[in-house]
Amino acid sequence: MSSTWKSLGGTVLGALVVVSGDGIRLDVFWQGTDLKFYHKWRNSGSIWLPLGTESKEVSSVADVRISVVAPGLGIVDVFVKGYGNNSIWHRRYESTR
Repeated sequence: MSSTWKSLGGTVLGALVVVSGDGIRLDVFWQGTDLKFYHKWRNSGSIWLPLGTESKEVSSVADVRISVVAPGLGIVDVFVKGYGNNSIWHRRYESTR
């Protein structure tokens, strides 16, 4: 097993949030310095998606607060505080792995 650190790319403003709903898939969420939230994930193995330094944008309406929960197999619920209006935003991701 390798113990070498590997860059996933991106620039991070606040804390990282990592969840796993099934013990195999990992989902990582963070806020970039452009104030948008981003998402990267990995199934079994070592390949993170999207590939390379690209990340999937989750939201462009969020403040620096994010909460993520994985309530079941292949389900991830993301909650963010709206930027400037203090509202709560939600997005659900479902996958088959």
